[in-house]
Amino acid sequence: MLKTLHGTFEFRVQKYQLDGTSLSYLELTQPDSRSDLGRGLQEFCAYYSNRLSYREVSALVERQCGARVLSSQAIWQLVQQQALHLSEAIERGAVAGTSQGAIEVASAIDLYDETSAEVILYDDAIGVKAQKPQRPRSSEPTAAESEHPKTVLTDVVVLQTAPDQFEYLSAPIAADGTVRLPIETVVFSRVQQVYGQCDLPLPLVVISDGATVIRNRWHRTFGTAVTVLLDWYHLCEKLRQLMSMIAQSKTEKIVHLKALLSDLWHGRTQVALDYLQQIVPRNREKWQELITYLEKHRHEIVDYERRRQAKKAIGSGRVEKAVDQVIGYRQKRKGKSWRPQGSRALALLKVLELNGKWQEFWFPQSAIV
Repeated sequence: MLKTLHGTFEFRVQKYQLDGTSLSYLELTQPDSRSDLGRGLQEFCAYYSNRLSYREVSALVERQCGARVLSSQAIWQLVQQQALHLSEAIERGAVAGTSQGAIEVASAIDLYDETSAEVILYDDAIGVKAQKPQRPRSSEPTAAESEHPKTVLTDVVVLQTAPDQFEYLSAPIAADGTVRLPIETVVFSRVQQVYGQCDLPLPLVVISDGATVIRNRWHRTFGTAVTVLLDWYHLCEKLRQLMSMIAQSKTEKIVHLKALLSDLWHGRTQVALDYLQQIVPRNREKWQELITYLEKHRHEIVDYERRRQAKKAIGSGRVEKAVDQVIGYRQKRKGKSWRPQGSRALALLKVLELNGKWQEFWFPQSAIV
């Protein structure tokens, strides 16, 4: 048994025989498996795996321990193993939470009353470049390879659990990186745990970029009564993007944007639609796309000015930052590609850290004390 700063290691006894005579002596060798690693060293590797490449973490461990203890592949496997343990815990918690039954969501919320309580839910997804399936260099691409997804997509939800407190949520994974439970099941369970004892309907407000899949997800989960708001930033970006192809000139584009943004900022969607009808578009297809976009999101476009005055959220900047923290900073690097299990395993560990539950997961006994 050898004790180090990062844990205790067990080593085997090597026996050698020379000239027919049994000669035994002790020799320290590398551990046989990751189970021999101290918990402290495992935590050290997992923590830095979300900041450095696996190769860099391996070099860092070697520098700290004075010997090559773990290869980059061994650290990768360690991260997968711990992400699976974490996924099992998330799944158990989600099953327990959903067994409590449905939760009533408020159908009418005063979006402009500063004293009116709201529970904000931000939803977004982020994709990273998918790793291509390995094949012999000389062979031609197969049909399976041509259908292989080019992006590994991970959902990240930020749920308000207290007036000034938010929690990050992501779905648990299986060994191959596939999602074990839909993200909405995980979120529903957490909502039940935090707000299930409330007597009044939950004033839930979903703020998103307007993706249909997000709207449908929360309508399925909480019913069509749930309030969905279109993020102001995405609305502006969409408007600028399409108006660049609709306006006849840059000067005209500036004039149109000024008028439309002013109307939409105050929630006057119909006035904005009437204004668009008067425009002679350079690209009629994009002009129609903008009209359809505003009509589709009519009930999600609110008076952003009044909400800002009431000190209430009008954008999804919090979740935009969250996806960067969970995935982007580590995984969106030039030349990097990922398998689902690798990308999502790191994401789960990062979510654990951001929620302040890192110490509790790795060292439950010390966390209790």
